[in-house]
Amino acid sequence: MSQLPTYKEVLEIEGPMIIGIAPAAKHLKTSPSYLKKLIEQKGLFKDCYLVKDKDFTSAPKKDNDAKYYFILRKLEEFSASNTLPEPKLLEQQYGTLITRFEAAKILKISFKTMEKRIQQGEYRECYFKAGEEIHSAIQEYYFIKRKVEELAMIHLPSVEELEQKYGKLVHIFEAAKVLNVRKGTLQKMIDHGYFKDVYFTSGIDVQTPPRRTKYLFILEKLKRIDLKEHFLGTEEVADHLKIGVNQLRNWYKKGLLKEGRISEQYWKIDWLEKNVNRIMKEVKTKSFQDQRNTVTGTPLEWLEEEAERGANVILNWINEYADYICNGGTIEMPGSIIGGKKPKNKERKKYLIRRSLAILCYKIVCGRCSIDDYWEITRPGFYRPLTEEERQIFDPTVFTVVDFRESDMSYAMRGYIESNFYVLVETYLKPFMWFVFKKQKQNLRESKRSLLEKNQKKSSPEWEAYETKKDLLELFEEDLEDIFKASFQEKPEPLEENQRPAIHFTREQIILFDQNIKNYKYITRHGHVRHKFENPLKRKAMYLFGSFTGVRNEELCELLIRDFELTEAGFLRRFEYVAGETFKTPQLGIVGPSKVTDDPNGYGLLKIRKDVTKGAYGPSPVWGTYIAPSLVTVINEYLSVLYKKFPETRAKGYLFRSEDRLHDEIYAPTTISYWIWENREVLCNFLPESEKRKYKYYDVRHTVADLILNQTKVTDDLRPHLERAAELHIRHDINNKSIRKSILRKNYAKDGTKADEYFSIMIEALGFPINLVGERQDSEYKSFYDWEIRKGYRKVVVVPEIEPEIISTETNRAAVESVSEEEAKRFNVLKENLRDQKNFFNEISSGFKKSFTKKYGLTEDGWLELLPKLQQKIVALEAQINEMKVG
Repeated sequence: MSQLPTYKEVLEIEGPMIIGIAPAAKHLKTSPSYLKKLIEQKGLFKDCYLVKDKDFTSAPKKDNDAKYYFILRKLEEFSASNTLPEPKLLEQQYGTLITRFEAAKILKISFKTMEKRIQQGEYRECYFKAGEEIHSAIQEYYFIKRKVEELAMIHLPSVEELEQKYGKLVHIFEAAKVLNVRKGTLQKMIDHGYFKDVYFTSGIDVQTPPRRTKYLFILEKLKRIDLKEHFLGTEEVADHLKIGVNQLRNWYKKGLLKEGRISEQYWKIDWLEKNVNRIMKEVKTKSFQDQRNTVTGTPLEWLEEEAERGANVILNWINEYADYICNGGTIEMPGSIIGGKKPKNKERKKYLIRRSLAILCYKIVCGRCSIDDYWEITRPGFYRPLTEEERQIFDPTVFTVVDFRESDMSYAMRGYIESNFYVLVETYLKPFMWFVFKKQKQNLRESKRSLLEKNQKKSSPEWEAYETKKDLLELFEEDLEDIFKASFQEKPEPLEENQRPAIHFTREQIILFDQNIKNYKYITRHGHVRHKFENPLKRKAMYLFGSFTGVRNEELCELLIRDFELTEAGFLRRFEYVAGETFKTPQLGIVGPSKVTDDPNGYGLLKIRKDVTKGAYGPSPVWGTYIAPSLVTVINEYLSVLYKKFPETRAKGYLFRSEDRLHDEIYAPTTISYWIWENREVLCNFLPESEKRKYKYYDVRHTVADLILNQTKVTDDLRPHLERAAELHIRHDINNKSIRKSILRKNYAKDGTKADEYFSIMIEALGFPINLVGERQDSEYKSFYDWEIRKGYRKVVVVPEIEPEIISTETNRAAVESVSEEEAKRFNVLKENLRDQKNFFNEISSGFKKSFTKKYGLTEDGWLELLPKLQQKIVALEAQINEMKVG
């Protein structure tokens, strides 16, 4: 090894090297795999390359994995010394040259068969071999297409031979008449792959007949074809798929059904049956996104739409800055330097920069154009649509980025609390503006260099323009220093009035919310009653899962079906609590006081994985997370529907899977539960107006913690463990009030609270039924109100209308006496009002009638507006009556 020359010595002797197979193949205009085959199997190019550790030593570290080192000089000499004709020259003499693959296809044989026959000496008159008859390093054999086709024709049967076997063969014009379609329509059917066993192709299946035609059809088979087995007309297809004719035509106009339509009269049944559900989902998803993006969409989309009106100046600055940061550029600012590292996910980083800066620039433009309330949002990241008048005065040219001034900070801040705006300024706006300054300074320096090189006089107009730009740039630098010096020097603490109050549901309100999901319906413009949610059972399961376990949005997305303890059929297994004993679950191996049971009122167990939790520090306790019996029932009902729809997903994949996503739900933490916020006015109709408008999914965490801590009665020995049990259940430190993550305490699971205390408290706090009226016969409690009364959370109050035989105990008699005449009257008035409203709703909900105008003074538009309001009123009256019955 010591006698071998070094790599540097080889370079001095042989000259430049091409390191590796791939670069050498590129130089020779061939593929790496073919070049490797020529070297290792054919033994070619021996004088053109060296092998590491065989011909030399001490290869460069960066090229340490390369085996072959090609001498560039010898590769070029090899190419120049080869006197064989090029493929292009032979094509001029013999016609088109094709590859072995193409030749095998024409001859209707496999590639392996072709290889075998070539080795046996067949087809020798049909090809040229590289390195022997033709100069090429791209492929080994070049076949003459004309000779291959002639060879193929020799082996093809004649028309007469096929007619003796299959009967009369007819041309495409005669075949079209037999099928009663146009010749062009039949050609399209063939192009789409239909009737392959009915025709022969000239030159491929049969020798070309004297009367030249591409296809010859078997007449007997043609007569047996029923086109309705494969194709239907527009109205027939609409009826077959249970969709409207106009909807079908609209989809075709949008280009969604091009592959499924042969002609105006013929649609492909098999294609439509396979794709109609996918198209419906795509249309609904696009429709929902179009609704979200009306007029403005996100500020970034709005600026892109306005690019031709001058917004391209802003966008160019934003895009240039985003590219600079994502490529590892640094930004020097007074007192700090940022950047210098390439982000792991460039696309994500670039999107965040563009989105955030677009929002700030959009606000500045709106502020400079004197548009009012531009900061109001309709949903996260989407600002309210501009009116027609506002669209006309919106002028993106009023802000060119380089004219940033102090008033723009106030425009950009509108709608943000101080702590959030501080993050935006420090992370995006401040570095962006200093980047703009840096680029202008570079441009100014280039201008000065250009003037000096041209020997321009100091008194020339060009130098005067330069001096003006220099003065403006100095002012811009001073403005930036003053603006950002006047802004926050440290992150402000959130003010009390800016903090959104936590909303804690009672157990009854959880059930009322659940019922509102089930009963939320609307009337279409054609008078049909439709459920608001496409999959209400899935919505119910998602909401109740959060309300009973307190999982976060991101955890809800990542939850797998196999994270639950399951039965063999893939449904949640039920358990009973056995104090003081320890069992191991059969599937997940969870160790705790939970014993498998067949009791339909048993609870379930969940093991939330560490990798899906916030900060990867909040997994389930070692004994598992408690799943209330009511929630187990709901999830099993949901899984039953899911497995029926997608049998292959049994016990596999995500619990709320994206494959089964609702049409208005993108499977992401920010949107999986957005439907709650979007429909909060109706779903939370039992809350005060101030709380109703602010309710969102995250409040379920507040709710379950509050249920355990403040709404549960336990014995004295369990009371000291309430807080820790709540922390173990929601997997978070309840006492942490700080917004600074560095001091977050992560010791909620390192406590003396044991499994026995945890399950005892969970069963007492969350083991309530979710039916307000007595529906389940197998349950210990007939209804939720029955559970609350027997647990002591609600007192029995009997109103005067209830039958006398029920009033038997001293307690009930005392309760009756405690009901005032005023309350009794109010109760009866509410019942009468509810009965009248229900009768009225039943009368008008079946569809609009002209008689409603005369009878109730209702127009069709007024009727459409009245129905949802009437539904909300009925739900509110029912809730008031239920509260008075048992409150």
